[in-house]
Amino acid sequence: DAVLVASDHGQVLHANDTLRRWLGNDTHDLESIARNVQPADTFLELFTREAQVSLQFGKRWVEAVSRRTTTDGAPHMVVVMRELTGGAAAANSLDLNRAINLVNEIGDTINASLGIEPVVQALLTIVGKELPSDAGEICLWDEQHYVLTPLGWTGDSAYVLALAEEGGNYAYGEGISGWIARYHKPVLVADVT
Repeated sequence: DAVLVASDHGQVLHANDTLRRWLGNDTHDLESIARNVQPADTFLELFTREAQVSLQFGKRWVEAVSRRTTTDGAPHMVVVMRELTGGAAAANSLDLNRAINLVNEIGDTINASLGIEPVVQALLTIVGKELPSDAGEICLWDEQHYVLTPLGWTGDSAYVLALAEEGGNYAYGEGISGWIARYHKPVLVADVT
């Protein structure tokens, strides 16, 4: 956890080793620290009242909690920031840092003017870096014909050719994609043999 203690006047009284590492080992005033945080105003508000917020600190997403304390009659705020990550104890839980970085990469990479097929392929490539898989696809729902049509895919091209021979789309409830459309639930297939 990163810990920052500041006086009521905004003077930094203490920054622990973790926070100094996040800042590149420099001790800063609150305003310069806030330049590393989004939203900066929310970060600064932590020093005006007790609160609990989520912030982006550099590339890290953190949960920050502030508490007012008094030492020798002098009031100050203690802010503890914990990086939001699944960690080893929760390997199957969401790693918010990775999720937000993935969304940021998609936002930085995708250009809607490219057309839908290149955008879909780019999305699959980006998501594939964080979620390794043997195959993946993005389908478009055709309400009029009640079918799913794959617009982009990754994995074995033999599968794509077989699907094309069968008409190139999925009926509602057919295959894994059709099942997802029907039940509106994600599915992870661990073994396709």
